Amino acid sequence: MRELNAIMEFDHVVRVHADGSITEPRDVYAPDLHDGELDRGPWRLMSGYSGQHGYSGPLMHQSEYVGGALERDIRATPGLYVALVNYPLDDSEPDSWAVAHCVEVPDDWPVKPITPTGAAGEATCGECERTWDDTVVTGMTPTPAARCPFEPFH
Repeated sequence: MRELNAIMEFDHVVRVHADGSITEPRDVYAPDLHDGELDRGPWRLMSGYSGQHGYSGPLMHQSEYVGGALERDIRATPGLYVALVNYPLDDSEPDSWAVAHCVEVPDDWPVKPITPTGAAGEATCGECERTWDDTVVTGMTPTPAARCPFEPFH
C-alpha cells in the first residue's frame, strides 16, 4: 500500500472510501487556507496531529508529514481530504500547513446539495455551508425550523 504522504500533494483532493481505498476525484476543488482559516465549508481542519510541543491545533510545522496517527485516521474515515499550505495574509512566507476533511453526502441521501444561485427557495446551513432547494418535498424538506438536512454530515 502506497504511503499517504506520497499521495496527498498540496491542494490535491483525495477521496477515502469505506474500504480504505483512495481515489482522486476530478470534480472536487480544494479550499484555500489563510492564517489558519478555511475560505469555505463544508471543509473542516483536522486537529491534534502535530508533534509540536504544547500544541494540539490543526497547523503542522513544515517538517511534519502525513503519517502515523494522521494517516491511520484518514484511512479509517471515509470522505474527502486535502493537504493545504497555510498562507499568511501579510504575504510573508508560509511556515505551516494543515489537512482539511469533508464528509460527503451519500448519493442515496434524499436531499441533494446544490451550488447556490440565489434562487427563491434555496436554503444554506450556517454550520456546514451546504445549500439545498427547500422547495423540493422529501422526507426532510421543507425543513422545519430551518434545520439543516445535512446535520448527520456536520
